[in-house]
Amino acid sequence: MKLASKAGVYECEIAHIVQVFEKGKDDVGNVLPLCRTHHWAFDEHLWGIDPNCMRISVKKGFRDERGLQGLHGSVLKPEKPGAESRLDIELLKARWSSFI
Repeated sequence: MKLASKAGVYECEIAHIVQVFEKGKDDVGNVLPLCRTHHWAFDEHLWGIDPNCMRISVKKGFRDERGLQGLHGSVLKPEKPGAESRLDIELLKARWSSFI
């Protein structure tokens, strides 16, 4: 979601692909900028990113939930060119294997 104040401040949190308490690193390769709703749903494993095609998959039973509607099947496209190359694909693969 692109929710911003009148001053242009965006609502954004940083989600870890592998949680720090699970020995995930606190660096740019292990993080995704998300809104609070998507961050919470990601932490709860309600959606994941297929590392082979960067397509988002929402678990069955949650695809029509408010906030997750329209997310299933979309492709992760970073706003800044080259940002996708900073993501640690091995971490995404590990996360994906626990999602499917």
